[in-house]
Amino acid sequence: FTADEITERVVSKTKSGSIILLHNGTPNTAKALKSILPTLSEKGFRFVKVSDIIYKEGYVIDHAGKQMLAQQH
Repeated sequence: FTADEITERVVSKTKSGSIILLHNGTPNTAKALKSILPTLSEKGFRFVKVSDIIYKEGYVIDHAGKQMLAQQH
């Protein structure tokens, strides 16, 4: 995929709560990030590390990867 194709796909499919996974071994990932990050920032998205949003005290992750309160599990 070209950098433009990667950018279009990511930007068009990103919604609140999305986790974006990009492979660093491809030739156009770094180029695409130069467009993806500012475009999504302009749309009001913020970026955090996955470790900042999972495995919080009192939460579990179910078989489908959904995080929920431990008491609801």
